[in-house]
Amino acid sequence: MPAGEQGALDPEWREALEEIDPWWCRAGRSPGSAPYAVARQWWLELDGRVDWTRLPLETVFEGEQLGRWVQAQRADWPGLETDQRDC
Repeated sequence: MPAGEQGALDPEWREALEEIDPWWCRAGRSPGSAPYAVARQWWLELDGRVDWTRLPLETVFEGEQLGRWVQAQRADWPGLETDQRDC
């Protein structure tokens, strides 16, 4: 949307957004994200015996909706570039 029109981004904000590296690690995939940290904690507590492919959608651990989060991560995976998968 051109600057000055209703709903247009502030030019400085637009410039900052355009500078974001396209290979960034999306929110929710970063190892620092809460669901990732909780999933890893659960996996470690179960000595790696978690079948993520069969995790029920309603699975909750430490207050995190892990079942929903895992499903979303698995659904998004095919659309990621190789470098994004390595984040």
